[in-house]
Amino acid sequence: LLADTIKSLSDHAVDTTLVLVGVAESVDTLIAEHESVQRALIQVHMPRMSQEEIDEIIDNGLAAVGMTIDQNARKRIYKLSQGLPHYAHLLGMHSAQAAAGQDRLHIIIDDTHQALQKALKHAQQSIAHDYERATLSTKETLHRKVLLACALANTDEHGYFTAGDVRTPLSKIMKKDYPVFLFSRHLNDFCENKRGPALHRAGVVGGYRYKFKNAMMQPYVIMNGLKTGLIS
Repeated sequence: LLADTIKSLSDHAVDTTLVLVGVAESVDTLIAEHESVQRALIQVHMPRMSQEEIDEIIDNGLAAVGMTIDQNARKRIYKLSQGLPHYAHLLGMHSAQAAAGQDRLHIIIDDTHQALQKALKHAQQSIAHDYERATLSTKETLHRKVLLACALANTDEHGYFTAGDVRTPLSKIMKKDYPVFLFSRHLNDFCENKRGPALHRAGVVGGYRYKFKNAMMQPYVIMNGLKTGLIS
């Protein structure tokens, strides 16, 4: 109905502006059955927040309660949040509470360690469920480690990574070189309903690109890897 409204406004040259906000790969995905309205739309890609923007979230929150933060703790919150404001707020709040619990007005790196534990505990239930579904197995498999490597992989501006991008972090996790053919099956598993799917796959055979289907899962996977000692 909204796409029909856009088309009608455009056809009749009504002087109005609509702002559509959605999570999708492109406008095509949002209005799949109404491609004719694309000429009336301007697409604006929303990248993840920069360190400066995450810093602003932290500073605004701490200024309201008269607190300050150590530079190392600030950087850690940024790295763990992966540019997502939800986790920046969550980690910042729990870090501040940890410091306040010890009668301090200055947040240090140790406070972020406590914040990580609480953030995992209070993460959205759907994210925790999706993570367990993606990694659960009745026997020892590589799925948990491969998914962590995916979360640590270098990505393009749209969040996509290749199997080759996963190889370096997985090799560090496994403490030995891990060629792509040893974990390509696991990447495919993450793209199937049985394991979520946790990843979205694009491209063709031999040139697949992957990204987390739910961006909120990526920081969760990294924080869980820290908690369980898979990474330090």
